[in-house]
Amino acid sequence: MLERLTISTSPPRELGLDQAALHAAGLAHVRRLSGRIWTDHNLHDPGVTTLELLCYALTDLGYRASFPVEDLLASGDGVEAMKEQFPTARALLPNAPLTLLDYRKLLIDLPEIRNAWILPVETTLYADTVAARLSSTRAHPSDRSVSIQGLYRALIDLRDDVAAADQPAVLAAAMARLQANRNLCEDFLDVTSVPVQRFSVCAEIELRPGADAAAVHAAIQLRVQEYFAPTVRSYSLAEMLERTREDGTRFTADAIFDGPALDCGFIDDDELAAADIRTEIRLSDVIRIVMDIDGVQAVRDLLVTPSGLTTALPNKWLVPVDAGKQPTLDQKSSRLITTKRGMPVFPDEAQVAARRDALAKLAPGKSGTIRRDDLPVPAGAPRPTDRYHSFQNHFPAIYGLGADGLDAGASSERKAQAYQLKAYLLFFDQIMANYCRQLHRVKDLFSIDPAMRQTYFYQAVTSFEAWKSVYATTPGDDDAAATAGIVDALTTQVGPTVAGESVELERRNRFLDHLIARFAERFHDYVAVTSSLPGATAADAIATKCGFLAGYPKISHDRGLGYNHSLTAPEALWDTTTNVSGLEQRLAALLGMPPAARHDLAASTPTLEGMLLIENLLLRMDGFEDPLLPICADPTCVDCADDDPYSYRIQVLLPADAGRFTWSVDKSLNFRRFAEEVIRQEAPAHVLAKICWLDQPRMHEVETAYRAWLEARATGPVDARRAALTALLEVLKNAKNVYPEGKLQDCTTGDETTRFILGRSRTSSSEKNRV
Repeated sequence: MLERLTISTSPPRELGLDQAALHAAGLAHVRRLSGRIWTDHNLHDPGVTTLELLCYALTDLGYRASFPVEDLLASGDGVEAMKEQFPTARALLPNAPLTLLDYRKLLIDLPEIRNAWILPVETTLYADTVAARLSSTRAHPSDRSVSIQGLYRALIDLRDDVAAADQPAVLAAAMARLQANRNLCEDFLDVTSVPVQRFSVCAEIELRPGADAAAVHAAIQLRVQEYFAPTVRSYSLAEMLERTREDGTRFTADAIFDGPALDCGFIDDDELAAADIRTEIRLSDVIRIVMDIDGVQAVRDLLVTPSGLTTALPNKWLVPVDAGKQPTLDQKSSRLITTKRGMPVFPDEAQVAARRDALAKLAPGKSGTIRRDDLPVPAGAPRPTDRYHSFQNHFPAIYGLGADGLDAGASSERKAQAYQLKAYLLFFDQIMANYCRQLHRVKDLFSIDPAMRQTYFYQAVTSFEAWKSVYATTPGDDDAAATAGIVDALTTQVGPTVAGESVELERRNRFLDHLIARFAERFHDYVAVTSSLPGATAADAIATKCGFLAGYPKISHDRGLGYNHSLTAPEALWDTTTNVSGLEQRLAALLGMPPAARHDLAASTPTLEGMLLIENLLLRMDGFEDPLLPICADPTCVDCADDDPYSYRIQVLLPADAGRFTWSVDKSLNFRRFAEEVIRQEAPAHVLAKICWLDQPRMHEVETAYRAWLEARATGPVDARRAALTALLEVLKNAKNVYPEGKLQDCTTGDETTRFILGRSRTSSSEKNRV
């Protein structure tokens, strides 16, 4: 039986869709304003009629505003236009690898790799606090050991079908992928194939009467091997959406796309964590696995031992695995004795191999097919929400407002009254028509095009009789010209009266603030600081916000990335805008600076705004040979964190005489202090940033030395690298903050521009380039 469709008799939940509720609210308002002079509120009263029709028209506006948001934002150009305006889930939700699981996913995503593990590399240096230096060996008993953090190596488990001749290429591809996705202040030293440790399984198993012995043998071999070395499975997006967690909840889009964007589907975090490299084999687990196999009735005896072991294990229930090795089943030395009713059953080895191969093909595993699944962008159905039909057409015929007009015998006074009523009602018509136009242009209100400034939109109401006469259009104009003239008048005359340029820019900034807040970001502090700078305008803030939103998918995705130091091409080392850290990209966007780049800032005239970010961990020779970064020998120093200058340390060098960084811009260092605050807030919580403001000569000196080190590190011999690093470390050691000159004077002099502020000024007798 077909479902019977009915219209509910209960009032709508939304007030804007309930004509009766709107009418009651309107009458209550009328009674409060004019209850003493207007007492007839019956339906025959013209005022009540007008109110009733207005409320009816308002329900139409409320209905349009309740359309799905994808319909309101839809473009007539279809899905492709929507994709340009809105990033997809795959573009916005994933992030660059951050955790060890993320990096494992990244490597397992390569077709030739079955599993992968990331292991920390223990590196110890020794601090001589008397000589204020580090060394790779302990020279004195009093030297303190320093454990360097952030170095890793990767172990990968290759697929069985990868030929030995192809393995070096796979290892190189894995290292290239790791370096291209390296975390800030971390580094990968090498990628190697995981060594295996073979284990033998000896068991005596009782089968059920109808069991297939070959099938049981094959299943035992496969499942025990799966326990030793679990397979990491990849899922399609449709499969992930259908899966449920242990508590019965389904995976949401943000959980599915969490982590790096993979080429071959999605990997479940819990399954990946369970596929970690084993450190021990529990005999009880193996027995449970065998008992769960169809056809097995009882396990009479079972033993797991390392292959080649000649002595008994101290504890057969807990078999250790050598550190850094992956256990694997040694089928040649394993012995499975199966019986039925106490009688041995010996399956044919060829049948066992055939059943094992067939089961292996049916087992779920990792897909090697490129499948970059994504959620579709809702195309929406474009709706003509700006189309407006005047509510004057709904008045009773006696009012003379409709197409029929008044009787032919109506007096001139009566006709004039009808025109006056049309003009009066046009006030309400215009507000509602503009509302419809505003709703139709909502996609422009939230546009990230910096050229878009208009936030109020208008349209002419041309759907009532004699509209040209009421609007007083130019005689002789056709409908199109008359309509265009009315819209121009509304835009150029009513627009400035209602808004004005300053209000339009302020509203445009508010719309952009709304979009930025949806990403849990904020620009309020930036606007507050920059608005006090000479020449700063609201239009500048709009341009900065639009640039931030336009690049947000990449800025958000790469926020924790370091640059790829494994690249050796000259265009990847210097004068590059692509091979820079994600933190630099984000800081440049948040501070309204030019796009982040590694180039000569001080060589330009005037000096460009920008920064040079140096990761201390990368300022090293192979094996931490000399030269090493200096340490502080002063036991009373409060600025030195510890004896480790490498682990999670960065140096951010900025030109003190560039653009808004200079003291002369507004006779203060407000923007410089704001930049320092943003750098410290945006740097990862575990990374310590040293910020230094350099004058033009010293900035040029640092840039020259750093570029020479990058080039020598990429392609130079050992001696050239050591010489370049030595020179760079000496330059960085002498790099000191530059502050404007201040004077020690009476605070009552009134001279605020040259006051000496501790930590922000220098006296005339102090060295220029020192704090």
